[in-house]
Amino acid sequence: MNESKLITLEAYLNNSEIEGCWFAIIDAAFEPKKIKKLIGARGDQLYAGSVLEEYDELSPLIVKIEKDGDHVFLQALLRVCEGKPMLSFINSDRNIEELKQHLEYLHFIVSDEKSWTLRFADTRITESLFLVLNPQQKDILFNPINHWLYLNHQENWQVQLGMGTGPLWGEEPKEMLAFTDQQFAALLEQSEPDTLLSQLKVHFPDLLNKYSSVVSYQLAYISVKEAREMQLESKQNDVLVLAVLWFMYGEGLDLRAEYLEMKKSIKQGVLLQDAMAEIPAAFFEEMDMKS
Repeated sequence: MNESKLITLEAYLNNSEIEGCWFAIIDAAFEPKKIKKLIGARGDQLYAGSVLEEYDELSPLIVKIEKDGDHVFLQALLRVCEGKPMLSFINSDRNIEELKQHLEYLHFIVSDEKSWTLRFADTRITESLFLVLNPQQKDILFNPINHWLYLNHQENWQVQLGMGTGPLWGEEPKEMLAFTDQQFAALLEQSEPDTLLSQLKVHFPDLLNKYSSVVSYQLAYISVKEAREMQLESKQNDVLVLAVLWFMYGEGLDLRAEYLEMKKSIKQGVLLQDAMAEIPAAFFEEMDMKS
């Protein structure tokens, strides 16, 4: 476990200038058995009492953090969650039951008259969500929340600030969270690098083992960006193939003449596989030696 993350976290949670109580939000679906053993009867399931109640083992959890007295628990929690986007913290003057009621409105979003499950406790979704909510939705979400603290894609603690003075979500709109088509598309776009990393983990796990999670995300982000420039984004297999090339070479691939020539050919209508076939064998031999 990275001790510096624990030190920074405890400094934030024990800051006497921040009023209210702290609560951990845990996406238990990543490590259900370990989290259940660690939490015991301490946590409340956010799916309890909702239409998702049958998925109790996968339910996000909310756990109250004791001020100045939870070092051992936080240490164990960070150890279980290390390397997985499953942990964030909120600060609020509301109690745990009120926060549970408030957060229930994030179980689903609605777009194009369809309801979609939203795993907001997954911090990859948390970060994307904060970027696509409109000002009114963000105000309603943060009405009873003072701070929402989470690890971003660079594995640094990042915070979203709220006012913490307003009503719960249920006291405002009576429907599920409604997204415009543009918001939903933006949320999907934000998730593309993470989706690509999941595919790489299944099909090419050894490539991911070469890099830290921060560098892996950066390479996935670049791969998606490059695929979009080459208009490959609608061809998922092509995006994956392009990502493999990026992960084999690493950062700086876009500075190589061979890659730039391949990219030019694709923009002129050549298929990815055909453009890659034109890359000199010496280039791939060099990559093998680099690996």
